[in-house]
Amino acid sequence: MSDSNYYKIGGSLEYHHPTYVVRQADAQLYQGLINGEFCYVLNSRQMGKSSLRVQMTKKLKAQGVKCAAIDMTRIGSHVTPEEWYGGLVSELLRGFRLSRKINFSNWWRDRSLLSPVQRLSEFIDDVLLIELSDNIVIFIDEIDSILKINFKDDFFTFIRACYNQRVDNPDYQRLTFCLLGVATPSDLIADKQRTPFNIGQAIELTGFTFAEANSALIKGLQNYVENAEAVLTEVLDWTGGQPFLTQKLCSFIVQEWDTRGQEFHPDNPSAANEIELLVQQCIIENWEAWDEPEHLRTIRDRILANEHRAGRLLGLYQHILQQGQIPTDESPEQVELRLTGLVVRQQRYLRVYNPIYAGIFNHRWVEKELANLRPYSQGITAWEESNCQDQSRLLQGQALQEALAWATNKSLSDRDYHFLAASQELDKRMALELERKQKEAVEQANQILVEATHKAQRTIRMGLGILFVSLFGAGVAGIVVNLVIGELKQTMESTRLERVSFQALQRFESRGDEIEGLLLAMEAGQALQKQAQDSRLLPEELTTSPVVALQQILDNIRERNQIKGHQQRIWHVSFSPNSKYMATASSDGTARLWDLSGNQKAEFKGHQGWVTHVSFSPNGEYIATAGEDGTARLWDLSGKQLVEFRGHQGQVWSVSFSPNGEYIATAGEDGTARLWDLSGQQLVEFRGHQGQVWSVSFSPNGEYIATAGEDGTARLWDLSGQQLVEFEGHQGKVLSVSFSPNSEYLATASTDGTARLWNLFGKQLVEFQGGVQGTVLSVDFSPNGEYIATAHDDSTTRLWDLSGNQIAELKGHQGWVTSVSFSPNGEYLATASEGGIVRLWDLFSHPKAEFRGHQGWLTSVSFSPNGQYIATASSDGTARLWDLSGNQNAEFKGHQGWVTRISFSPNGEYIATAGEDGTARLWDLSGNQKAEFKGHQDWLTDVSFSPNGQYMATASSDGTARLWDLSGKQKAEFKGHQGWVTSVSFSPNEPYIATAGEDGTVRFWHLSGNPLTGFQGHQDWITNVSFSPTGEYIATASHDGTARLWDLSGNPLAEFKGHQGWVRSVSFSPNELYIATAGEDGTARLWDLWGNPLAEFKGHQRAVTSVSFSPDGKYLATASHDGTARIWRVEELNEMLLRGCNWLNYYFVTHPQALEKLEVCQ
Repeated sequence: MSDSNYYKIGGSLEYHHPTYVVRQADAQLYQGLINGEFCYVLNSRQMGKSSLRVQMTKKLKAQGVKCAAIDMTRIGSHVTPEEWYGGLVSELLRGFRLSRKINFSNWWRDRSLLSPVQRLSEFIDDVLLIELSDNIVIFIDEIDSILKINFKDDFFTFIRACYNQRVDNPDYQRLTFCLLGVATPSDLIADKQRTPFNIGQAIELTGFTFAEANSALIKGLQNYVENAEAVLTEVLDWTGGQPFLTQKLCSFIVQEWDTRGQEFHPDNPSAANEIELLVQQCIIENWEAWDEPEHLRTIRDRILANEHRAGRLLGLYQHILQQGQIPTDESPEQVELRLTGLVVRQQRYLRVYNPIYAGIFNHRWVEKELANLRPYSQGITAWEESNCQDQSRLLQGQALQEALAWATNKSLSDRDYHFLAASQELDKRMALELERKQKEAVEQANQILVEATHKAQRTIRMGLGILFVSLFGAGVAGIVVNLVIGELKQTMESTRLERVSFQALQRFESRGDEIEGLLLAMEAGQALQKQAQDSRLLPEELTTSPVVALQQILDNIRERNQIKGHQQRIWHVSFSPNSKYMATASSDGTARLWDLSGNQKAEFKGHQGWVTHVSFSPNGEYIATAGEDGTARLWDLSGKQLVEFRGHQGQVWSVSFSPNGEYIATAGEDGTARLWDLSGQQLVEFRGHQGQVWSVSFSPNGEYIATAGEDGTARLWDLSGQQLVEFEGHQGKVLSVSFSPNSEYLATASTDGTARLWNLFGKQLVEFQGGVQGTVLSVDFSPNGEYIATAHDDSTTRLWDLSGNQIAELKGHQGWVTSVSFSPNGEYLATASEGGIVRLWDLFSHPKAEFRGHQGWLTSVSFSPNGQYIATASSDGTARLWDLSGNQNAEFKGHQGWVTRISFSPNGEYIATAGEDGTARLWDLSGNQKAEFKGHQDWLTDVSFSPNGQYMATASSDGTARLWDLSGKQKAEFKGHQGWVTSVSFSPNEPYIATAGEDGTVRFWHLSGNPLTGFQGHQDWITNVSFSPTGEYIATASHDGTARLWDLSGNPLAEFKGHQGWVRSVSFSPNELYIATAGEDGTARLWDLWGNPLAEFKGHQRAVTSVSFSPDGKYLATASHDGTARIWRVEELNEMLLRGCNWLNYYFVTHPQALEKLEVCQ
């Protein structure tokens, strides 16, 4: 055996294979079976159970023991008891070589009056124990494959009965069973009324130790490394002795040496990270692609397979990751987690099995999978990030009831139970508080009425006139009562709107129900609009939750419509060439034509069985369909069949028109693709695939045809039927193929969980995976050739750029997404699902202006006074000027090091910058430096123009702020802060400035340099200070995670809490109605002056460092450490409601009941 294939990865090792590692379990199992003990080896997958069975069988046979091994997967699980037990007896006859002596069919049929288990018992008594005089061992392997059959209790009860028979029948002393599989003894007999499976000897199968593995595994390394023992030790450290991984890593080391030769020194102490690098590159990074034969996916799938237990298993595993280890308690969850193979029991503790598992199934993976499971993932994450203090993130009302219903019968993590319990407690408190307020209101009303009545009774003798006065007083009391009750109703309505808004965001963000989330937010926004118009509440008492929900949904929504009508799965969806219509093909035996509003225009009936594919002719006048009945058909748009194409043997899976409209191509179950003219005449047959051909597509230039096959390949053909290129690389069936618009590239989708991009020479260029598991069912290029869309069996659709970066994930479908199609005009994406719904998505109507070009972090952004430009500052040492389309107009170079702040002069003719080099600089808009301001002894942190544009103020980490004229001459110095001065701002109408500092104070100064006053209130550094446009207020941002509003006396007016981490920047809107903040958490936020959140702008990938309003207040510019600046829309409630109505215009056409609820849209 050569060293290159010395190691065997996956499958059972044959007897005497050189890499078989003898463990303690070998001796225990051999001794147990020789002694006639029933034994069971129950453990996780790929621990070497089947290899152990092979070794034991050979050793026992050498001692004269008759052995047979039954692989339960060979019998199957979707069978009747009669078939299953018959299969078992047949396997036993073959295993013990008794098939020639016993005619199975006759023997089994002769006992038809007996139950299947009785026939098995008679087979043991009358055949095995009679025909075989030696000791007998029956190995039952892969027992976990039968755990779900409803009669498995009978089988394992029978095995237990065989054990008990030893007392009454000495022949049964010769019969021994050995069970192997992924299970626990309690799994074998589920019926609690029966005696449990409590017999036999458990054999613990552990990972390799160095002493065990040394002699078997080291030989394959010795020809490659000098210190093979040290390398093997390192391997075992990484794998924990897990057999499959150990073999795989040893094999990778040999392959790496074959590839790199003397450059690879895994045993060289100076290159101790060689193996670590190999593990990272070949196992941990992109692990799904390397996971062949499958191992890691098996672990993942076992954890996630049962939704009712997945949350609990993930929570338990997360706890182990956090703690390093936890005590074993043999709870069902711990046992199940051990059976996944992910954790191991060592010295009464559960630990992660090895560093490889810990690197792949890490904290991020756990959080991602938990988020996928929970309908409240956004809420629980935000609540925990607030140290469980932000009660606004807890569930209430209907959202809580839906979450509790989801959680019923599920084993969840402790985090989930904590979150749900806290939500229930809050909901209970809110209900009690509401009940208390109602009771107080009633008592108050009653008291007023009682007092009024007593007063009337006391004065009734004073005459009718006085009585009228008393009655008038009672009327006033009634008015007061009504006021109290009205205010209570308004409060209750605000609470309801908060709940509805939360539900809207939950549905939108967690479930992907985008239209449903928008409708809820619109209803809440409409109700808030009415409340604001006729409310007795002050503006600061109105809830702003509907505004926040609407803003976040409208800024991120992509779903435009849902089209329903088919009664079964939709296999394919396709746009007409003019992008005005869609055609669908369905398992209900029809194809249908729709407009984008969802109105059905035609139905195409004629196929017998499923319609699997549909395609428009290039001129848009015809539709071609493919069917389960082995035909393709041509139709006009009224639904009239024109031509039938027959020739395929079996189902036709795909149909495609040639670009000139003269031909169609089909692909079928019979392993061929075929070319036809429109009269139905077959012209060419394309043969080469092994197995079914799932998809066929013409290149846009009409020169080629591409096919996708069951054999894992895509193929390129010319129109004569000659194969030109074979695209190899997928590890599963290729289901879909799509040409790029320029005919230069091909995209494929596969059951291996990937889509791939190829050039037409067969070279793979990009793999699109990004952690996606399962099957990719469909792929399509965007009309501009810049993106591809993929459809997945996990209910998602994903959008990618051609570098392999995932741009968007679209949720909402139930079940597989079977088809994805871009509209020819590039405006829409249509997806179809096995749930029978087509969803229409608008992916590109939310263009957020994005400014890219800097080579480092962005530190500052500023709008020009005319609103036509923004300026940015960066750690790359430059500042830049941009128009609002993202085009760079000028670059400002000169600073040594970071540019920390940028500001426009009031007249818009100049730009000032502050730098790490201790200077400020003045520039014209062409990038010419006009002046340099030197004097500070350290970094400049801020620069600001005076309202009249004649002066500039700077702040510095040297502890001072300074005032300059525009020639660069220093006019004043402001000293007093302890530590850095972080920010400086001019009063709009008074001759003074405000500064903020590391010492947590704000200080006011006259422009002469004289200190005026100051105040303190933040718990940490103040990062930014800003005057309001009228000069009546000051806003500050701080490291303590808050922004605050103050009057000029230092009295706090409002606190803005919500950011996770520092608040880096604060800015007033020009109309002084709003405040914007920039946060370390990657968001910018909009607030009213009472501290109520109005909007949250998400999109940056790192901290947001700066915010700036446009002069008209309709836009907000942000800068971020992710190297980009962005512009966001700032809208009033009325504007957002109007935008929501426009977005839903397609949806309302076929969903009039939704329109009825929204008067604002009528």
